[in-house]
Amino acid sequence: FTHKCAALVAAVASRTETAMGSVYQRDKQWVIMWKGVSGAWHEKRTKCVTKAEAKLLLKEVEVSVERQLLGVEATPTRRAHESFGELLDWWWKLEGCRHASAHNMKPFIEKHIRPSLGGLAAIEVTGARIKEMMNARLRSRTKSSEKKPKKVGLSAASVNHLRSIVHRIFAFAIEQDEWTGENPASGVVKEKVFKRHPTHLSFDEVLLLLRELDPQWRSLFATAVYTGMRQGELLGLLKADVDLAAGVIRLDHTNTSSTTKDGKDARIPIASALRPFLEHAIQASPSQLLFCREDGRPYAPDVALDKVLRRALGRAGVVTGYTLKCRRHGCGHTQESAKPETPKCPKCGGMVLWPIPQPRHVRFHDLRHTTATLLLKNNVPMQHAQKILRHSDPNLTVETYGHLDDSDMHLAINRIPAVSGDLL
Repeated sequence: FTHKCAALVAAVASRTETAMGSVYQRDKQWVIMWKGVSGAWHEKRTKCVTKAEAKLLLKEVEVSVERQLLGVEATPTRRAHESFGELLDWWWKLEGCRHASAHNMKPFIEKHIRPSLGGLAAIEVTGARIKEMMNARLRSRTKSSEKKPKKVGLSAASVNHLRSIVHRIFAFAIEQDEWTGENPASGVVKEKVFKRHPTHLSFDEVLLLLRELDPQWRSLFATAVYTGMRQGELLGLLKADVDLAAGVIRLDHTNTSSTTKDGKDARIPIASALRPFLEHAIQASPSQLLFCREDGRPYAPDVALDKVLRRALGRAGVVTGYTLKCRRHGCGHTQESAKPETPKCPKCGGMVLWPIPQPRHVRFHDLRHTTATLLLKNNVPMQHAQKILRHSDPNLTVETYGHLDDSDMHLAINRIPAVSGDLL
């Protein structure tokens, strides 16, 4: 065995001496050329900027070939010399398009992943390349002196999602025996995500919101609050999914996928307060969908429910303040105010300023956070909240929703006995 290994090492050494690769430039692009395990020559255009970078890449490829000849590294499949864009298209056709959020994922991939990695050979997609892509798209920190800092780039969570998609592509290729070797995304360190308390509405604010919503949307938003369902799940609900007699909503699909986010069927209990809203939605809908347009057509997957929500919050007075604006043509004067005042414009003198509400930044998904918060504030056990929210891991429920608002913390801190007044 020792003699065979020595002979193999000698064969590799003699091969590298007689069949060294080369680097040259073609159409202002650096090209590397090397001899593979089978003895056939391969060449590949690279995105290297300098000849030194191209030589370094060639050296890495040659070392990989030597390791394959020694048997310490698996020989790559044909996918290794395809472009990563081709690998991505193959994965999307077989696996990616089946994801519950495929309609959102596809534009995300085309905008951020394909421009950076799509033109590379799959074997060139290394951990360093993936990290370079993440760093290039990470949102830069803005200066605190800026009044309204612009959010340029992706958040840390979104950048980690890029890494996750690349990891998923290679993992699927390995599973299908279309790729051998390690997953290049496995060793990429994720960006640190600073977790903030989820935004939610109080019950009084929910009542104000429902009163201000147009009847077209009221049942949809009430169902979101009383069930904790996601937007796609709500828009995909059928009348047949609502069993008022049994008091449950059967959930096994979304508006864009034949499965739910976790791929499991669920039975969501119907609260007694929600029943009138569901009955109204069933009677008002002209199609098999529970929530749809007036003509029965389904809502678009990207329907702007966030805008509907914030406009209703503005009318309901759930705001952070008001912007007073002069509506005289050519004036453009604005000023901030805590109340919806209507003073005269100090610039043009006669025009009354128009108060524009600035609603709290609450997303439609934050209604799911509202459901969890209302459950926990009304002393519902954590395990019951987990079942209603359909979290497979109870730790996720605790980490995400097991928080207290300011009023709860004041009640808790005031339980410490007071000191006597003569100590002051």
